[in-house]
Amino acid sequence: MQNDLISVIVPVYNVEKYIARCLRSILKQTYENFEVIVVDDGATDESGSICEEFAARDNRIKVIHKPNGGLSDARNMGIKYAEGNYITFVDSDDYIDNKFLARLYNICIENHTEIAICRYKRTTQDSSGGDQNSATEIFTNIQALEQMLYQKKYNMSACAKLYKRELFDGIYFPRGELYEDVNTTYKVIDRAGRVGYCGDQLYYYYVNPDSITCNSFHAGKMAYVTHMEEVLCFINKKYPALRRAAEFRYIWANIHIWVHMPSGGMYRNQEKKIRSNIKAYRWNVIRDRNIGVKDKIIVLMSFGGHHFMRAVFQLQNRAKG
Repeated sequence: MQNDLISVIVPVYNVEKYIARCLRSILKQTYENFEVIVVDDGATDESGSICEEFAARDNRIKVIHKPNGGLSDARNMGIKYAEGNYITFVDSDDYIDNKFLARLYNICIENHTEIAICRYKRTTQDSSGGDQNSATEIFTNIQALEQMLYQKKYNMSACAKLYKRELFDGIYFPRGELYEDVNTTYKVIDRAGRVGYCGDQLYYYYVNPDSITCNSFHAGKMAYVTHMEEVLCFINKKYPALRRAAEFRYIWANIHIWVHMPSGGMYRNQEKKIRSNIKAYRWNVIRDRNIGVKDKIIVLMSFGGHHFMRAVFQLQNRAKG
């Protein structure tokens, strides 16, 4: 078995409550040939000091301190300093199973894939024991893009994936924008010849109420729609056979923003644009045989308008609470 160096990139900003858990999970990996590139993105709490304490105890951890530039800027910095043949991203409030690196690396080596992907498990507390020992599936880049756009097995997150380092040559996360993964992951998958996937839940996604994507709506969240417009254009031009899948992912992004957007007021123009985008594609999505009944029902509910969609979403959230 080969023993390539893997670079684990961890962007850090004001996560003093979570960063120790994240770093401990990385240091417990059964695959031992890795480095941890911690990028302190101008944290104003004790996050940076905690990372330095870990680095003092384990020389596999390298801490880079920089002025605040956002998650994308921190990830780009991590890629710049990474020395591994493979890279992976772990967000600082998340954590990973101790077999995460070994399982994904073995998929790449045994199946000659440039990317390996696992399932993640959403959690609001320390958790373990996700689904394990699933079979490995191998996709071409076109098949992998289709799986991602339909969200059948995995989504557009940069996390829960292991990549050959060179796939990121010349590709950067968009600085200063939210939903940066949407603008990046599809470009990397497009470059790959083969992509491996396993259903093992090896990445633990912590649902942090303080996260920048969980707080109240603001105009910056329209970046989700803008990025998906770029994806839709790219797919239509290069992979027209995947047009329906891209339309589904595009309308889903619009609905996601729509139900979080306040009615009227300062966001009236943005709401009008979202409504127009949904109207343009919803019948194509409803007719698509690859889309499940649940997703089609959500799209059908869009005929009820913005107030109706927001009311349904709020009721659903109360039920979960």
